[in-house]
Amino acid sequence: RPPKVVFGSIRFLKNTPKKLILFQHLQQWALLLLRALLISLLVFAFARPLLNQSLAKLLDADPQSAVLVIDSTLSMRYRGVFAAAIAEANDFMDNLGPGDEVAIVVLGERATVLTDFTDEPAALRRALDSLTEPSFGASSIRSGLALADEMLAAATFENRSITLLSDFQATGADGLEGSWKLAPGVAFTPIDVGVEETQNLTVVDVRVPATLIDGIQADPVLARIRSSGSLPVERAQVSLLIDGEVIERAAVELTDVSEKVVEFAYILEGSGERAIEVRVQGDEFIEDNSRFAAVTIEPK
Repeated sequence: RPPKVVFGSIRFLKNTPKKLILFQHLQQWALLLLRALLISLLVFAFARPLLNQSLAKLLDADPQSAVLVIDSTLSMRYRGVFAAAIAEANDFMDNLGPGDEVAIVVLGERATVLTDFTDEPAALRRALDSLTEPSFGASSIRSGLALADEMLAAATFENRSITLLSDFQATGADGLEGSWKLAPGVAFTPIDVGVEETQNLTVVDVRVPATLIDGIQADPVLARIRSSGSLPVERAQVSLLIDGEVIERAAVELTDVSEKVVEFAYILEGSGERAIEVRVQGDEFIEDNSRFAAVTIEPK
């Protein structure tokens, strides 16, 4: 027989309602499910790269590590060129496959990383949206390709590629010829977004006399003018400005790719510091049409 256990008075204890017991059971099950969901989310977050690769294999795709190099130097300010580069960049994003990771390099004053490798399309789109206009700087295409090649050395996938969007100005392409090459196995796709027919005048250099004395000038002011477009400039005007005032003008004719030196006979007068500007007119692209110099004229 089971033993008898003597309890004290239980008249002050309340009976637990059955509804309360059922609610507690449901609450415990809900808490258990919530904890299981949290653990599953953590596991999914850490396993996402592997899941992306597995998805790509299921779809018979070969995921790649790609670097998109966008030229944002001064020449890309030519009418419609940079907009064409951004459009090509968006097309590039549209053609990415499942699991592809992409980094973006921008050529401006120097080659810089706009965004590191990511497989998030939204992050890549935001990076592209931040590129509103080209810079006023100049850097070589080779510097951008070298940076992209270095980034790919530590990339995830064996399938690696570089896509370059540029107008391929001759000055920016310096250094591509020679012994330097991309790493073995890196695919390279150049996309020319430049305009076929262009007119571009540039003041390449301004030379002022080494010694200036009020009213005495051994050498004239020299300016080197370059035409780097595909179309000749039949007649261009070059102006010499001293402290913002036009002092002398000269006409010059240039073929499609050529240079000419313009000589100004004006004798610098006065004493003290003077600001010199040489300005060329005759093309639509005016961002590189002026060059400046500062000189000090000694009194007699």
